[in-house]
Amino acid sequence: MQLNNHGGDFPYTFFGFNPGTAKEEVRQALVHFAKGDNKITNLSRCFRLEPGTGWDVPPGLLHAPGSLCTYEPQCASDVFALYQSLVNDQVIEESGLWKDMPPERIGDYDYLMS
Repeated sequence: MQLNNHGGDFPYTFFGFNPGTAKEEVRQALVHFAKGDNKITNLSRCFRLEPGTGWDVPPGLLHAPGSLCTYEPQCASDVFALYQSLVNDQVIEESGLWKDMPPERIGDYDYLMS
């Protein structure tokens, strides 16, 4: 509890997409990344973070950590993906969406979706 004595502004986390979410809905959120809040978390389920609990999040599962101190032990990886354009009232620059993409694929939303 000593590391989590305050839940912060938003002690909730998001995992995956809601059942029935269409690929086109996700694609539209990505296309709107540079317009402020792309609302991609509206397509996801939100869970309250509670001290002493945790989840096993498999590789490739989109998730958005909340404000409670969270640890993500993981194997070494060179994969990075940032699809949420607004985090704690901070707008993320569009370059975050395309980080680590091959230069010829920047702007290619179909490649991003794949």
